[in-house]
Amino acid sequence: MSWIEVGASVFVSALSGSAAFGLWRLEERFLEGEGRFREIRRGLIPVTLFFLAPAVFLFWKRPLRYLWGGEVQDFFWDAPALALSIRFLVILWVAGTFFAAARFVGRRRKVKRFLGRGRLAGRGIQEMAGEVRECFRIRRRIPVYMTDGLSGPVITGVLKCCVFLPKRSYGEEELRIILEHELWHYKQGDLFLKAVCGWLSCLEWFHPLCDKMSAEVDRWGEICCDLQMCYRQERPWNLRRYFQVVLEHAPERGAGCFPGMRLESGREELEERIRKMRAYQPEREPGRFSAALLAACFLLAAGGTSFAAGKGAGAVYGVVYRASQQEVRRGFPVRGKKGGSVKREEGHDWNLTAGEEKEAAVFHGEDGDQVAVLVSTESEDTPTKITLKGPDGSRRSVFGTGIHSFTFTVLESGEHGITVGNEGGEGARVWVTAIW
Repeated sequence: MSWIEVGASVFVSALSGSAAFGLWRLEERFLEGEGRFREIRRGLIPVTLFFLAPAVFLFWKRPLRYLWGGEVQDFFWDAPALALSIRFLVILWVAGTFFAAARFVGRRRKVKRFLGRGRLAGRGIQEMAGEVRECFRIRRRIPVYMTDGLSGPVITGVLKCCVFLPKRSYGEEELRIILEHELWHYKQGDLFLKAVCGWLSCLEWFHPLCDKMSAEVDRWGEICCDLQMCYRQERPWNLRRYFQVVLEHAPERGAGCFPGMRLESGREELEERIRKMRAYQPEREPGRFSAALLAACFLLAAGGTSFAAGKGAGAVYGVVYRASQQEVRRGFPVRGKKGGSVKREEGHDWNLTAGEEKEAAVFHGEDGDQVAVLVSTESEDTPTKITLKGPDGSRRSVFGTGIHSFTFTVLESGEHGITVGNEGGEGARVWVTAIW
């Protein structure tokens, strides 16, 4: 993996996630007025994917052993200023990611140690929790613990999920509301989504929208829980009684960054939740077809917006790359993996139209072999591009004008290809020689 791939994976992930989050904001404003709260929360799931997908794909596609390898030189030998800048930014990003991850893990361990002092709740509470799980069709066993010093009920954990309650006495209806609220967070996937947002904030620690998205996951997860608690048909309590229980566990300020979902909220958030539940009209809830159509439209729009943002970033990079190029003329140092001699030479005399690219050679190369390419144009101002295509479809390219050459190092055994393209705005005569 080259420096440009490392930097691009992080930058494009942040860019595509930002575009998707901005589109979700527009969708939120429209759907909030319609009272379609569940669709708003569902929209946060693809937004998270847009923040992660480009980085995950690149890190999965490419072996990390190339990170410090010679491919960096292949990309940037004629643009040293850009190479130095990208190396510095990638090192800064790696250091920031380790620091953010260490702080994130430290906070989780601190909370885990605090909650670990709790004791398993009594049989009656465990039985009620089992009834709620059966009602919600949750097969997983989720134990309930009583803990001293806890300000309010909380459900936490992804692999090992538990409910923690402050150590005190509870009425039957109050306990039922609390357990249903917390277990519904598990049912609708809030714990997993929030954990992803937490690690995403470590990966893209420089991006303020990551923390904002985590707060939105909290906010809309609570609102959707309120819908379940207040408007399902079999509810034995009314809206007022439900929020009385919530209010009893509400602190003066919000829950902040916490590795789980709490019943409690800040006063302002709680007032907003009450207003939304009072104004909610169940009959305006869309059917499954409408919800699926809306989700498909959002994915298409977000995907198109992210793609356009990525293309724009690529264009900006191209401008910076060309602006930082230096004219470098190199000879033909070519060696085999074990210092062997040149195997073959192939030459071409082409008339290439603007933007046209042709294949100059196809060869089988072993890891460590080298291939040298010389390009000469009739005009000294004609820009051309030399590309080495790897067995896995990867492309490494260098740019130059007039007469220029470059020696590539093969990084993976298999069939490779050399192509030369005319990057100018008009046709040009090009001479190409490849030696390997």
